[in-house]
Amino acid sequence: MKSTCTSKTGGRRIGEAEREAKAVELRRQGKNYDQIAATVGFADRSGAFRAVKRALERLRKQTTEEAVVLLRLENDRLDVLQAAIWEQAVEQGDLFAVDRLLRLMQRRAALNGLDQPTKTQVTGANGDPLTVALTAPDLLEELRGLKELYGQLTGEK
Repeated sequence: MKSTCTSKTGGRRIGEAEREAKAVELRRQGKNYDQIAATVGFADRSGAFRAVKRALERLRKQTTEEAVVLLRLENDRLDVLQAAIWEQAVEQGDLFAVDRLLRLMQRRAALNGLDQPTKTQVTGANGDPLTVALTAPDLLEELRGLKELYGQLTGEK
């Protein structure tokens, strides 16, 4: 892919972007940084590493910006839906509309990360710690006994 840019700086940036894209592609193919440096023309593996890192950072930033736009769009849609049923729910007391409004509010809270994560903990009765009946060595001994019994019943060793 050749550049038609006449500016030295612009041409250099395009060339760097092309090299970074090639470096990322080679990394995606499983090449190590020494191989990437040799193929693309970096002085050493650290140059290849930095090129891949810059390209991925740009991609992460672009993805983050796109996610922010999508989040705004989804919130705008929820605003429109909420406005459409607000009167029915709040002023007219329509229970179905109230239910829908609550679902919209739950969706908005989940979308924006407003709900605190549910904390779960596995415990025994009354919140006591779990008791384990058998330990790993006990289980191993139990398996050996079952294997021996199986061998006796089937005639296999």
